[in-house]
Amino acid sequence: MSDEPDRQIENLDRALNSIYDLLASICSRLPIPITLPRGPVTDGNAIPAVKRMIEIIDDQPLTHQLALGIWTGALHWLSAAHLLNALHIEWDHSLNLAAQLNLTTGGETLMVMSKQMDAQQ
Repeated sequence: MSDEPDRQIENLDRALNSIYDLLASICSRLPIPITLPRGPVTDGNAIPAVKRMIEIIDDQPLTHQLALGIWTGALHWLSAAHLLNALHIEWDHSLNLAAQLNLTTGGETLMVMSKQMDAQQ
């Protein structure tokens, strides 16, 4: 692998961890807090935890818009995590772009949801 794909994967890894931290923060501030495991996303606990959170977010006493935004951001994060796992095995430019798109969209969505939660408190 050349230096550029390695650098891009490192950047994606950092973004994935950063957005996961944002998602974990949001989940901890829900009316019924959901605790996502802390630590590196690569430890194998994050993906199952986010999958479970996606399944139960509708049980939260939230506005439809807020629940949908958190769900959307989490699904984008989950898609990016799966794409990044594939990129660690074999570099593919289109998968890289898809991971970037999912991280950008998911991160932006979760930032908006976090601000909405702050405004409601």
